[in-house]
Amino acid sequence: MISEISAFELHQLLLKEANVVILDPREEGLFSLSPHIFQSINLPLSRIEWRLNHVLPKKNISIVVASDDERLNDRTINKLQEMGYLQLKKLKGGLDEWANQGYLLYTGFNTPSKAFGEFIEHEFNTPSISPEELNEWMRQGKDILLVDSRTPEEHKRGTIPSSLSIPGAELALRLPEMISNPNTTIIVNCAGRTRSIIGAQSLRNINIKNKVVALRNGTMGWKLAGFEVEKNSQKFTPGLNLVSGNLNLNKEILEKYNIKTADWERYKNWISKDDPTTTYLFDVRMRNEHNEKHPKGAIYSPGGQLIQATDTFIASKSARILLYDDYLIRSAITGSWLRQMGYKEIFQLDPADKNIEFTMGAELISIHDPSAEKISKISVENLFSSRKFYTVIDLSYGKNYVERHIDGAYWCVRSRLCDILEKVDPTKPIVLTSDEPLLENFASQDIKNIFPDQIFLLDGGNSAWFLAGYPTGKGDNNILTEINDSFVKPFEAKDQVESMKQYLSWEIGLTEKVRNDETIKFYKF
Repeated sequence: MISEISAFELHQLLLKEANVVILDPREEGLFSLSPHIFQSINLPLSRIEWRLNHVLPKKNISIVVASDDERLNDRTINKLQEMGYLQLKKLKGGLDEWANQGYLLYTGFNTPSKAFGEFIEHEFNTPSISPEELNEWMRQGKDILLVDSRTPEEHKRGTIPSSLSIPGAELALRLPEMISNPNTTIIVNCAGRTRSIIGAQSLRNINIKNKVVALRNGTMGWKLAGFEVEKNSQKFTPGLNLVSGNLNLNKEILEKYNIKTADWERYKNWISKDDPTTTYLFDVRMRNEHNEKHPKGAIYSPGGQLIQATDTFIASKSARILLYDDYLIRSAITGSWLRQMGYKEIFQLDPADKNIEFTMGAELISIHDPSAEKISKISVENLFSSRKFYTVIDLSYGKNYVERHIDGAYWCVRSRLCDILEKVDPTKPIVLTSDEPLLENFASQDIKNIFPDQIFLLDGGNSAWFLAGYPTGKGDNNILTEINDSFVKPFEAKDQVESMKQYLSWEIGLTEKVRNDETIKFYKF
């Protein structure tokens, strides 16, 4: 019997800021388009093993599973029980009952961070300029520095001409060293609004001498105004020539926002089994710095991106957050924003601590694998020679399947695999494949009781088939479930213009909606 919690009881817990995690297990794309609780984190059942150890490292945390799919909620709780989580409940009556009680629901992706950006612009009166004004300034040759506060990968995919890639948390560290003329106007842009606002306000908060403004509606606004977007820009962040961060500024930030310092031994005690509080260690530096050397166990989460997507990294406002930056300023700035978002326990890892255990390279994702029983594998050679006798089901991301797949393969999302088996030929053995071979193993455990002797895993997955040069297909044929497993960004939509307009309208509209939600608490320092 699965325990339940009423909408009223859960709402009361949110009002008290209790240590509870609200987990929505729907697919990412469906979650973004469907009403959900503001504080919920999206952990799709299809790939829940990939993120559990990072997002929910403590097995004794209180979790409420809440979506509009009762069966999916039950299956998620059963999966979490298999993985050793102890305090599990589902929302009684689901999201319908939440809405019936008059409590607000939201759509969108990374909604808490987007709403926070709008809150900051409103509370601090963060100045901005329109794309038309920026274009005129550029035409006039005005002394400006245009910086893109997104990740370098996003910047390269499409940015405003002449924009320099300096991710959000890097701005306060690098720009004071880069700009010699106090009359240069700094303009911060991102894809939409949040990172433009937070980036510009970060510079204003450290009292940089230059005038700083955000580009209103970012790259989307620029494109909607009819201006060209630059692709494959090579204007990246220059290297650092600093010996150390600004220690006085760091001290001021720590004191103002009540951010404490912790050493490595304290961190090790926090992550022990005896400490009940969830502790996260985030490396807020650039990717190349993280790969070169980082504290063992630190999650790569550049500061600007951490604020942009807090619900992707952090499950509960009651978590303890430890930030690492050997220059200090990036972790201090990141911590200042987390405090204003309502996270109370923020710490800065002392980079001078000689006891820090460092490692190098991209840290492997720790994946919880509860399966002991292995399923037989079939080689790509054997499958190719006898594929008419098998049903091949691809569990990759839908957009990857559409782009390229094994010729004749079906596609479905893993969380619906048990539901679609009646649609395939029951006389044929099933071969599971994907772009992530471990996903096949997890999926095989889901259906092993239905077809115990008729499941095979494709050895090497799709990549082995492609490498061998065997026939492939493309397009959305043989789709067994709706493709809704990925959030479609406005730049990726079929109708980009309409999608951008809808997105910006949604984001701006969050200000008024959040103001009427008593469970949401943002703070202005």
